[in-house]
Amino acid sequence: MKPLHRLRALLAVTLFGASLACSASPLVWTESGDSGETLATANDASGISPILGITGALSNEPNAGPDRVDLFRIDINNTSAFSALTIDDFSVIADPVLFLFDAAGIGVAMDDESGGNGKARLTMPSNLAPGTYFLAIAFAGMEPLDGNGDPIFDTFGDFSVLSASPLDSWGGSPFVIDPSVIGAYQIDITLPETGTLLLASLAIALAARARRRRC
Repeated sequence: MKPLHRLRALLAVTLFGASLACSASPLVWTESGDSGETLATANDASGISPILGITGALSNEPNAGPDRVDLFRIDINNTSAFSALTIDDFSVIADPVLFLFDAAGIGVAMDDESGGNGKARLTMPSNLAPGTYFLAIAFAGMEPLDGNGDPIFDTFGDFSVLSASPLDSWGGSPFVIDPSVIGAYQIDITLPETGTLLLASLAIALAARARRRRC
């Protein structure tokens, strides 16, 4: 086989392998049982790559045990490109809030309505390192507290981080008036997958090498 043909064959195998790897991995994480409100009880969606969304439900029904916050452990490989957006349609809870914590539970960012029409759109400082983070969705009015019972974010102000201590519990009360409200949610995530980017880079390099050999 000629060198050019070998390069083309290698490129085809590489891209086919990448498509199989991506198709074998879940793209949307569905809440398993009831995702908890603390680091220890969060649904663990880390290791799923790429993860493009999360779906689940919250409830303000007191008799069934209110479920006002869901917390998910995820991997973020590209912090500057990461964003999370709540989807707004008839089946989704009204006015959800998103929170992000690092692996130790330290507050990183939160958002309420910057996505427009009651949608939350959360981004994070680009200077943070890739790694494991915790993403929370909650009814508006809920606020994360540290071990001293102090708010971690200026939840009802400019959303700045107020406490350098990790998440311990949740306080506040939801703005939802009807206690029977049970609302589904969907969070769309922009989260480039490192492995896919590396394979794409390899494909480009192989194509460039093939062009050079033709000259």
